[in-house]
Parts: sequence; C-alpha cells; structure tokens
Amino acid sequence: MSNARILTAVWQNTVIAEAPEADTVTLEGNVYFPPAALLPAFVTPSDHTSVCGWKGTI
Repeated sequence: MSNARILTAVWQNTVIAEAPEADTVTLEGNVYFPPAALLPAFVTPSDHTSVCGWKGTI
C-alpha cells in the first residue's frame, strides 16, 4: 500500500488538477503540476507563450 501524498489544485471550490506530490515541483511557494495532472474540462489549448526565469519560455 502506498503512502504517497496526493496534491490537489482547487479553483472556485472545484478540483482542477491532482497528482502525487513526487510528480509536482514546488518553487517559491508555488506548486507546479505536470500537464497530465490537469483535468481536461478545465484547460483549453492555446498558442500563448510566457517567459519565466525558472521555467523558460513555455
């Protein structure tokens, strides 16, 4: 039996992502979930990009 802690991202009282803690990254108090952890009903593909000192251009 696994004791892995599952982290969840909640927006407006709705879970929009969940993943084992080992699959997430925490930087400066922010938790980053892998793309596969996002629930499809709450994300939309986009051509938008952003630049981050930690993540680079995404």
